Amino acid sequence: MNLKKAYSHIITELHIDNLKDSLRLRFEEIRKVHDAIHEFILIAPAMFPCEGVSWHSKSAFLLYHWETFDSAHRSLIEALCGYYNVAFTLLRSVLELLLKGAFFERLAHRKFRENSSQLDKDKGGRNLKTFLNEITKQAPSVADELERISASIYDKIALIVDNPKFRPRIKTIIKQLKDWEILDPIPNADLYVWNLYQILSKDVHVIPDRIYIGKVLVLKPDEIFGRKKVHLALLDEYMKYLKEVMDLGIVIELNILKTSLRYREIRANIKEKIAVDNVTDLLALGFSPKRSYIYRFLFSLREKIF
Repeated sequence: MNLKKAYSHIITELHIDNLKDSLRLRFEEIRKVHDAIHEFILIAPAMFPCEGVSWHSKSAFLLYHWETFDSAHRSLIEALCGYYNVAFTLLRSVLELLLKGAFFERLAHRKFRENSSQLDKDKGGRNLKTFLNEITKQAPSVADELERISASIYDKIALIVDNPKFRPRIKTIIKQLKDWEILDPIPNADLYVWNLYQILSKDVHVIPDRIYIGKVLVLKPDEIFGRKKVHLALLDEYMKYLKEVMDLGIVIELNILKTSLRYREIRANIKEKIAVDNVTDLLALGFSPKRSYIYRFLFSLREKIF
């Protein structure tokens, strides 16, 4: 098989025609959530344009932020092509990237490490804190390095990060992020995020009715052995959760980076992009103001910043 035939074969297997069908059926909704993914990646650069504002101090989050964008993009494409289980599995990874990026960002900074009572209730969390505290105690310069370049935390924990003994439970991480006000102003944030995580985990854990065959058996059992097709109910379900994850993601992003808003140049930079009155259009999430946590976040800061 030559290169041209191999390429054509793979293109066929990607089910690009399903992508066209998805766009035809839900063009406006897909456009909105696609734009939201792009807004997520574009807000951060707008927060670091002027002298005196270093992105290095937030680099632990920004590394995961970039990965989140790529994974969210790919998740959407998989859904549009009809690979719904793959799309949901990737979406769970997107949510976890957001949570872990915010968690390691805060953990890199002394004042948050010293105020992390939720980690003290978790064996993995206690071990991780102890490990970092011992490093900074033995070499005080490490603490200063973490303050300046938060991504250096990944170098410090490289030897133990994959060890279950040093791994706090995701539920603990969510509770700690709530205590650190990273999930503000979401009401009952820990319960909301944990519920979202559990829903998306069903696809990761390949629960029978969450794999593709299980989904199709419920919707169109006569199509179970046919080629993959667009199923509107599954596409709509996916879009619902993608919107929720991106709404949450932008709130986390704004909470992590909001200290930059004290600079006039950055306030001017970001004001038009995420103006409260236009947030549902500019971020294109399609939520009503009462549903959008981004809206609530910006409204809470409007008097202080804008």
